[in-house]
Amino acid sequence: MVADALCPRLRPDWSPTDGAVGALAEVGYFATHPVGVAALVLAALSLTWPTPLMRYAALVVVSFALLGEVETLFANVTVAGQLYSEGCRGAPWATGVLLIALLGAVAWRKLDKRPRV
Repeated sequence: MVADALCPRLRPDWSPTDGAVGALAEVGYFATHPVGVAALVLAALSLTWPTPLMRYAALVVVSFALLGEVETLFANVTVAGQLYSEGCRGAPWATGVLLIALLGAVAWRKLDKRPRV
């Protein structure tokens, strides 16, 4: 099976005796992955330093990260689906909720027209 070969490379600290990875543990893995770090940092910077370039960069990176997570929701026969069934990848719904909240915060900051102090 493909997952048997990929699980040790994808999650080297996971073993089948640990049990399946949970949704919140998957958020932790996402937050330490380079794409996750970039999405979180760009979203935080766009909320604290709201220039148009920073906002658009955050929207693009967070949107692509969300697209990757949505793809794993519908991945039954793909590699991500096999990793989920093996247990070394957790359910992506919690990460998706986090990314939707980040997109909403960045978009709300753009639509909020109150003067900043």
